[in-house]
Amino acid sequence: KNWGDAIKFAANLAAFYSDSRTERKAEVTMALPKHILKPRLAPLGAVKLREEEGSVIGDPFRVPEECKEKRKEGEKQIEKW
Repeated sequence: KNWGDAIKFAANLAAFYSDSRTERKAEVTMALPKHILKPRLAPLGAVKLREEEGSVIGDPFRVPEECKEKRKEGEKQIEKW
């Protein structure tokens, strides 16, 4: 495997855990950790980027089955509350 495969896998996971998980494709922005800021009082998952490294297209349907199963388990737990 190479870095391109790892980046694509990460983009797929990011798309799967985002609000775009029902879309066929989702644009995922890449940044170095030192350029990612969490604004005070920002909603969960919201960040500000000082500098972007680029973007890649993620496919939320191309993630391991284990991720899909865990997500369904989590949704069932929320329904019980």
